[in-house]
Amino acid sequence: MSFVAQRLLRLSVPCAAIMLAACGGGSSSGSSIPNVVTYDVSATAGSGGSISPASVMVNANGTTTFTVTPDSGYAISGVTGCGGTLSGNTYTTGAISGNCTVTASFGSSTYSVGGAITGLGTATGLVLVNGSDTLSVPAGATSFTMPTSVGNGLTYDVTVKVHPTALSCSVASGAGTVNGANVTTVSVSCKTGTESLLYSFTGGAMDGVNPWGGLIQANDGNLYGVTSSGGASNHGTVFKITPGGSESLLYSFAGGPTDGAHPQGGLVQASDGSLYGVTALGGASGNGVVYKITPSGTETVLYSFAGGTTDGANPAGNLLDAGDGNFYGLTLAGGAGNSGVLYRITPGGNEVMLDSFVASASAIAGGASVIQATDGNLYALIADGGASGKGAFIKSTLSGSVTYVYSFPGGSTDGWLAIGSPIQAADGDFYGATAAGGATGNGAVFRITAAGAETVLYSFSGGTTDGEEPESGLIQAADGNLYGVTPYGGADNDGVVYRLTLGGAETVLYSFAGGTTDGANPQEDLIQANDGTLYGVTYGGGASGDGTVFEIN
Repeated sequence: MSFVAQRLLRLSVPCAAIMLAACGGGSSSGSSIPNVVTYDVSATAGSGGSISPASVMVNANGTTTFTVTPDSGYAISGVTGCGGTLSGNTYTTGAISGNCTVTASFGSSTYSVGGAITGLGTATGLVLVNGSDTLSVPAGATSFTMPTSVGNGLTYDVTVKVHPTALSCSVASGAGTVNGANVTTVSVSCKTGTESLLYSFTGGAMDGVNPWGGLIQANDGNLYGVTSSGGASNHGTVFKITPGGSESLLYSFAGGPTDGAHPQGGLVQASDGSLYGVTALGGASGNGVVYKITPSGTETVLYSFAGGTTDGANPAGNLLDAGDGNFYGLTLAGGAGNSGVLYRITPGGNEVMLDSFVASASAIAGGASVIQATDGNLYALIADGGASGKGAFIKSTLSGSVTYVYSFPGGSTDGWLAIGSPIQAADGDFYGATAAGGATGNGAVFRITAAGAETVLYSFSGGTTDGEEPESGLIQAADGNLYGVTPYGGADNDGVVYRLTLGGAETVLYSFAGGTTDGANPQEDLIQANDGTLYGVTYGGGASGDGTVFEIN
């Protein structure tokens, strides 16, 4: 600030009528009551600084001290009156023998806070904060200075508010106290996504093998998922794992006519707190089941698929917990053309086949999941069929009236074989991935409007520098970008985690190394947990080669 603020410390001798003789600094003859002086602190609003203590009483002819604490850039520059001395920010009065006035001047003194940035490169979106002071850092920056200076003697604490796309940034020497000079020692370091292996499945009777269907984070904060095999009967399991990597087996599927076997879809948590899912096999007719399981591990078979022309068989993908309180899903087989069905099932287990995919007209439903869009309708991808037999993007009402929104033509200009699920992003459009097609035949990421206008956003190139053949869908993370995995490609051909902007700019965040120290072949959707971390599963790799759970920032 450009002005000098004044504070007055007024030391006055309160003289009652009976003690007038004492106002000169002595005491009246025979009186045991000493003369007393007080000073009171009055501050100009907004001037900054404080004086402590605010009020004090001292014996006349005695001495006292007060300390000035800088604030908002002010430091004491001088004191006059009362015959005292100033040392630093402490003023000591002299012998007081009457009324006196002390004036302290506070001069403006502020300094900038900044430092170096490494590793940012062309990434955008980095936001730094110091208290309420915010700085958006442009791409390519190698240094920074916070917009607002900080007063001498005051503290600063620079932190990352928003990480840039595809990078994670940390701050070193970000906190301290301004000491009469500009701060230039804060260091911001940005790096590409780092992966940690949380858990390796061991198989056998006490653990699962080959996780399937992705993870969910339940309302207790833990992650839940399924494996397609392993467990007590080797028919698959339901497991729980904490974000810190502590895993426990909740349930082992028994198979046979009374239980499901080999889940090929993940879980969904309904409003009742229970988890719901499907198995591809098992149940009364051996055609798979819908089941419910509590977070403590109590399982109930809600429905056994009958197959044939009037019911689905071999359910796959995740169930959709729709806004009407029912669940919706797809099967791989059964129905009029034995090419799969769209079905609805209540939480109590009452199932209705809504639509059959007929091979001659529509073709096979893939292992994808149904989603409910903002218009209330259901949307899904089917891996085969459509106008060119290369798969399609379909819409259905809750009553089962199906419309083909888009049919993939395949070839080098479009993707085909959409095995994963679509998502509806914040812009209202739908996004997904195909395992084949695209410029190099290694699959593609596409965008489709509700009206059916499709655009290929990115074609995977494969090899050691890119992923290939994605078999899962995408998520839109809190930063607005899309994230997904491929089971192949990357440095060791064990798959990658990738990031894609809505404009189609792709970055490989991590290449899986496989072997016993890392996962291999991720083929299920990622999730973003409450702490912002991405979690996922790999079908193979890990200590026993039976798959892993991983996290990536």
